[in-house]
Amino acid sequence: MDPEPRKKTIKVSSPEQFAKIMLAAARTNPEVRRGVMAQMLKDLRPVHPPMESLPCANANWKITESTCDKPGRMVCGSCRLTAYCSRECQRAHWRAHKKDCKSMLRDEDWQPSWVGQDRAPDFFDSCTLEREENRSSKGHPATPMAIWGTTPAMDVLNLEMNEKDLSSDLNLAFIASGDLRNVVKTINSLPSEFSGRLTILLNDAPPIASQNLLLLIILATVPDVALAADVALHYWYSAFLLPEYEAQVQLAADIVLNKEPDEQGNAPLGEKSTLGWYYGAKSKEYLWHCLRGKLSTEIAKVEYNQAQTTSSRRDHRERFMAQLRPSHRVAFDEYRRSGIVRPFGAPNPHFTKPNLSLFTLEGKWWQSDSASPLNGWDPCEVINTGKKYGAQAEDIFGCFYFFLSEQLRNFARRIREMRIAFKLFCWSPAEVGEFMKQNKFEDIDLPSTTRFDRIDVSNIMDQDHRFGSRLDNILEIWGSLLSEQPSAALVGCFTVWFIGNDGSSAANSGEEVALECAQRLIGLEEMNDKLANLLAQKYMATYNMDAVFENSKAFMAYLQKDGLAEVLEKTNLKLRDQHTILPHRYRVPLDGPADALPTFSGGEAWYNYSSLVSWMWSTRYTEFCRA
Repeated sequence: MDPEPRKKTIKVSSPEQFAKIMLAAARTNPEVRRGVMAQMLKDLRPVHPPMESLPCANANWKITESTCDKPGRMVCGSCRLTAYCSRECQRAHWRAHKKDCKSMLRDEDWQPSWVGQDRAPDFFDSCTLEREENRSSKGHPATPMAIWGTTPAMDVLNLEMNEKDLSSDLNLAFIASGDLRNVVKTINSLPSEFSGRLTILLNDAPPIASQNLLLLIILATVPDVALAADVALHYWYSAFLLPEYEAQVQLAADIVLNKEPDEQGNAPLGEKSTLGWYYGAKSKEYLWHCLRGKLSTEIAKVEYNQAQTTSSRRDHRERFMAQLRPSHRVAFDEYRRSGIVRPFGAPNPHFTKPNLSLFTLEGKWWQSDSASPLNGWDPCEVINTGKKYGAQAEDIFGCFYFFLSEQLRNFARRIREMRIAFKLFCWSPAEVGEFMKQNKFEDIDLPSTTRFDRIDVSNIMDQDHRFGSRLDNILEIWGSLLSEQPSAALVGCFTVWFIGNDGSSAANSGEEVALECAQRLIGLEEMNDKLANLLAQKYMATYNMDAVFENSKAFMAYLQKDGLAEVLEKTNLKLRDQHTILPHRYRVPLDGPADALPTFSGGEAWYNYSSLVSWMWSTRYTEFCRA
């Protein structure tokens, strides 16, 4: 009798090694590859699962088991940033928590350094009050990319106010999509009874297009919805990942993209949805960078820290901090330091892998130090959701964690339950429109006969946009691709249209108007004397004054100066006076007139919208439809 073959035991020391071994084994037998890797996605789970409620802050996750795994019910009465399951845990954690609770940033007398040094801040220009653009520090991207966006997520369908048909098939085009926030908001806002098929075109620059592709794959492919949402949350907004999450991203992408990304392709995205992409060589390079790039944790941490703390930007960061309440200053400082979206009391030393989707090919941090995940969402909704899970308003990034987790879980379920065909591109908006007309996308089931019920152009019609697009160029190319249905619309926003146009904002309408608006701001909230003094000296963010400045007439004058009348006649489009999809401005009722001003339910709401996020209150939305 032949001896029984001796079994070889392989010792696996890390999730990354496990993933590599299993990938190699699966690739030797393509027939079982998908099954093996699908099983790997089920088996590869983090030691600490996604949070379902606020944890007790007395935890030490440097070891396998946390010190305390109970929910945090008792909030620190001083800072309200952490919570504990008991007095005993609070006392045990005080030595670690004291440095945050007693931080100088929480001092009521804290002021920007330029005040103590009796000097004008670096950002102050006595000749103009217009918004200053971010300046990059030496060695960082010459033009930081706003991967997370700076306008709040919007539902671009508003189905119940428009088509109303819950069984209709709809085509949506996000031709300069930015991140996925508008897609998530739109899909999650659909009535649960909706049964139609959705075709969604997504287009943006290679770094953003690559991240969007991988986020969709994660949300549709990782079997457990809660885990899929947690992986996607951190892949979207955290500078560093769990090793298990990095492996999840690589495995999910490998299943869908079939070993390595091609420049174009079609693939199933779960059981009901599909994914098609038509990328160029540059996006393929970024995809490969995101999945297999080489950037050490040590170098990534140094680079991230330099991007967040460069001395030339100190006054800018402190201007933002000056308008925050004490505990919010500590919360924002902690997020900038760690780069991890987590509740304040949740340890994060186990997030050790650089999130390569947020670093350039050269290993530089993509964004400015002013970039914040909160800018893309409604802060009041964030806080209200966080409170349901035990987080306090002071722990703003804890609130954001639970808010986004809830949003992404709903979105992941809908990808799996609805029929959605995602089509991703990474060209200029004009090129995508021309390629559509030339039938270049027929191979990914997007023929030239496709007409769209919504075309979201974001802010690319704005002056000086990075895509170099113009109002006439976009309306001429994409207006012809708009559906003939009465509810169909091309929607967009203008965010920096006021620059160089006198009378279009509070800051460029003369000293008297600026001071009047500043006084109105002070009346919206009971400011302390120091903040009111800084505002009076024009050292604070002047674009908040536009929340109380009526700009509709100036905006129409700007559009007419840009040749609106001629373009509308040429394209057979019209500009809607009465909006049915997006409001004219932030915090304005959808059915409000063009000259309506933003409204706030009180001082707390005003603080949330003016201080926690950096929205441009001069921003205006437009809706174009068939004439």
